[in-house]
Amino acid sequence: MTLVPEAQLQTYVLNLTRDAFAHLPAESFRVEKHFTLRFGHNLHDHDGTLYWEAQGRADLLVFHQERPLALFELKREDMVLKEQDFQQGQSYTAALFPRPPLIIVSNGKDTWVRQTDDGAELPKDADAEVIEKIFANVGKLAAANNSWAIEVLMGPETHVWAEAVRLRTEELVERQSGDPSDLRKPFARGILFQRRTTAAVAARLEAGARAIIIEGPPLAGKSNVLRDFAVSTRRSRDWAMLMVNGATASTGLFQRLANVLGQALEWKLSADDVRTWLRRMSHSTRSPALVLVVDGLRSGSAVAQDFEELAESGFGPGLRLVGATDRAGDILRDTTGRGETALAAIAEVVTVEPLDDGEFIALTDQLGERRILFYPGAELAAEYRRPWLLRAVLANGASPERQDVVSFIPATMGLALVHAARARFKDYVEVARDHRLLARDALNDDEVPDAALALASANAFVIRRDTLSAGGESAAVRLEAQGWITFYRRPAGEDVIGFRVPDLFISELAFELSALIDKAIAEKPEDAWRHPRAAR
Repeated sequence: MTLVPEAQLQTYVLNLTRDAFAHLPAESFRVEKHFTLRFGHNLHDHDGTLYWEAQGRADLLVFHQERPLALFELKREDMVLKEQDFQQGQSYTAALFPRPPLIIVSNGKDTWVRQTDDGAELPKDADAEVIEKIFANVGKLAAANNSWAIEVLMGPETHVWAEAVRLRTEELVERQSGDPSDLRKPFARGILFQRRTTAAVAARLEAGARAIIIEGPPLAGKSNVLRDFAVSTRRSRDWAMLMVNGATASTGLFQRLANVLGQALEWKLSADDVRTWLRRMSHSTRSPALVLVVDGLRSGSAVAQDFEELAESGFGPGLRLVGATDRAGDILRDTTGRGETALAAIAEVVTVEPLDDGEFIALTDQLGERRILFYPGAELAAEYRRPWLLRAVLANGASPERQDVVSFIPATMGLALVHAARARFKDYVEVARDHRLLARDALNDDEVPDAALALASANAFVIRRDTLSAGGESAAVRLEAQGWITFYRRPAGEDVIGFRVPDLFISELAFELSALIDKAIAEKPEDAWRHPRAAR
């Protein structure tokens, strides 16, 4: 049977349905290739013929007197019917509302007609009265079979889970997106930093990489790489990406996924449910594969330990792991620092670098569409290759409201970054004051930073929490609660502070540094340049 045109598929299914229900009026049936799947509060329009040419199967919805009667799983004639074909139908009915009471599986020669909940065969002489009883019972049975629904919907033989995890990733990205002026949000809505690192991750997954660690200092753009990958794979037949934020996770990966999927599907899931599902999923040979992504993977965290458990227990090609972290070595070495973790044996490392020429040109093209232009020479400015600083620039140069107005960005930032920050945050008096207290304590820190901390500070600003005064610690707590800074612990156990809006910190640091220089000049001008703190 070679029926590529969709209209022919629908006609063919309609004829098979009429044969299966010979006791019912032929005109009471109709077939639809599009139907809506429900994942928690989310609705997804599904094309039932999507996999016909690639996999030789189609799922269509059969209506009887305008009520959904059956989910029809159609296979090519050269394909033998299998139990997993029925399970495939079950997976879709679990996400349909109202739920059809029957599943029909056919290859044109053999046809199964079974009840959705228990798989019992429908009598071949089923009449209208039998069908009405099935309609009446399906809702009651569905409510009593929540555990069955979890098993079927999240089964490795199905594709329903893929849309659920993609929707969840979209929701996470949307929550972390804001206006370009809101620098506390990692993503600028409407502006996508397209990175070559994304292509490198995709290429390594295509080549069979089982785990990938994306590394780069704070604010290097790791999260934007993950966002770029999520956007590029949204309609992929090969990958379904589920992203979770590991930076703030106090629970392990399995429990976190149970919370995420439970909320998305409106089911109660346990960590063991998810652990079992991931292992089963990993050995599925059907596309798409699940790409489990953790943004903010930290050594020693509960999430990292679950990553390690997956690596130790082994998993198949249907599951891939991607983690973003400041230093890959911290994740791939054991607690002694000498041996390697199980994850190290399967992981490949991709480093996020500053924007290269091609990436910068792609960004300028995007900004040009918003009537934001760089002055000539900006392509030579190293500072414009850092995503966080570009966000700060964009926060001050939002698209003009008038169509005949263009916004220009200087060829080099210089003190313009400080002036822009002060103009943008002039009404944030208390927030600026708290940043000033942190800047003052940072300048009073006489300890020479180790290489890792120096590298992190070179990209943006990271300061040691142990150096804070009582006033600085109180300020830090207030800023963290409001989302301006983040606390985290380095692998060596040192507690540090990272700034979500570095240009505001730079502005306050400049105030403090200016005061130190003025004081040094007033005391002994000829030696002012020797002042250890002013020299910073």
